[in-house]
Amino acid sequence: MSESPAASPSGRTWTQATPAQDVRFGVGVLGQVSSMLRDLGVRRALLVTTAGRRQSDGGERLERAMGRARVATFAGVVAHLPADVVRQAFEQARQEGADGIVSFGGGSTTDCGKAVSFFVEQQAGTPGRTVLDRPAVPHLAIPTTYSPGVLGGLFAMTDPRTQTKAATGSPTTAPSAAVYDPSLVVDLPADVVAGSALDALAAGVQGVLDAGRSPETETLALAAAQRISGVLPLVVDTPGDLLVSSDLMEAAVLASRVLQQTSVSVVSVLAQLLGGRTGGAHGSLIAVLLAPTMRWELQADPVAFSRLAEALGGTDDAATEVAELAQRVGAPDRLGALGVDYDDIAAVARLSQAHPAIRDARPPLDEAGVLELLGPVI
Repeated sequence: MSESPAASPSGRTWTQATPAQDVRFGVGVLGQVSSMLRDLGVRRALLVTTAGRRQSDGGERLERAMGRARVATFAGVVAHLPADVVRQAFEQARQEGADGIVSFGGGSTTDCGKAVSFFVEQQAGTPGRTVLDRPAVPHLAIPTTYSPGVLGGLFAMTDPRTQTKAATGSPTTAPSAAVYDPSLVVDLPADVVAGSALDALAAGVQGVLDAGRSPETETLALAAAQRISGVLPLVVDTPGDLLVSSDLMEAAVLASRVLQQTSVSVVSVLAQLLGGRTGGAHGSLIAVLLAPTMRWELQADPVAFSRLAEALGGTDDAATEVAELAQRVGAPDRLGALGVDYDDIAAVARLSQAHPAIRDARPPLDEAGVLELLGPVI
């Protein structure tokens, strides 16, 4: 007769499953894309990007690096990734017989690459069930911002008809490989730096709070938060400095590993719903919402917030540290500045109640609670 395993002394249980990924970091690693595609078995790659990124110096370098492996380019990605754009990219991948995807851009571009891979699997009837499954279409992601959503399997897209934005994905939607080349972020506008880096910080916050976090996830989350809070002001103050941009990009990699292992956060859900409805930039919405959401969540886990506060600057108030950091780097502090009005927050308060992350929020976050959270920052 076998004995059941002893309960964890802490009362916590966790599982950690990580997909096999080839992640490369450093100035110049963009030039390794061709060999990485060969390692993935990709011979006919569709490059997914935006019109602006395609015409940039980095875009030209990438096309040269891909060489004959690039069968075609889809340069129609726009912010918040409308579903029609995904359909167009998917159709081009199908028509070109693409056996791999290379995404080159910010969060919406990475999401488009994931979405194409996802729908190819769905059409073929081979959706991934675990991280041990191989993707039907390998995806190599090349981020050009500090977005933390690169390495995970979730992607978000918007239905323009209903003005709703939602996330989905599968275990094999996570990119098979990623290239983090700091030369691609060194010339970002200050608002994109601040917004995408604060989005990465939000992933760090979630890694400290998530009920299913592992010791590794929590350690990475605190490290990411500490590095982002320390180096983000330097990146904003010294545009073009490759050294500090590299430091911040490394922190974004840590945050992406955290997001890969944690559930969707309350702040991300609210930002997605507001972004889908109003078109406000996701990073800017996160910048406004992160500190108020943290103050709400503090009620449920003050111990976790004390560890986070220490990582952010050693005070007793993590939310205030985040609010001051956002102000320091020039991020917006009001939703109204992003085109959000009271009708929008009322609609989001209603819509949010259907999302699992809101239904499971601790402390509970009903419709009135969402209005209480969003109202003071309108």
